[in-house]
Amino acid sequence: MLRQGFLVKLGKTRWWAKARACNRIFTDDEKSLLPVVIIALEIIIRDFNLPARSRSKAVGDLKKWLSFDTLAVGVLFNSIFTFTGPVSDYLQTQQLDHVQAARLTTQLIPDISSINMDDILAKDKQLAEHTNAKLAEVNLMEEFTSQFGEIDSKVELESSAQTKRVSTVPQRLGELNGK
Repeated sequence: MLRQGFLVKLGKTRWWAKARACNRIFTDDEKSLLPVVIIALEIIIRDFNLPARSRSKAVGDLKKWLSFDTLAVGVLFNSIFTFTGPVSDYLQTQQLDHVQAARLTTQLIPDISSINMDDILAKDKQLAEHTNAKLAEVNLMEEFTSQFGEIDSKVELESSAQTKRVSTVPQRLGELNGK
């Protein structure tokens, strides 16, 4: 069963809120709110009582949320926040030890550098599969489908990003190579 959640605007300085939001959306367990976000966008798209501009924006947002690459960035940020979150919490304490704070902040760079992109992509694929399973589960709920219809969206399981071709200027016979 899907849990209800609510959306709030995050301020520029509320890093703890950003870390918490990222964790709530980009986790691959039962607490993930990614299926809820996708379902909400699907409902907005189908509600013709809403302004066309809102529905159009929801279409674009849904396309982004279903992208494997968007999820990969979210999972990467979630991994980064696992290291920066405790340090941020410590830096906001009343009994701050400056030596310990310096140690913690200095250790952040090696910790973040140790994040393995293969692990991120594996977690991303796991999150996509989990989300697709949740969306299929919602389609089996008759009370939902009778009111809103079936959810057609599926999260991409692989990156659709294309590698950019590097353009090269052909060198013709007799031309100098610019050196």
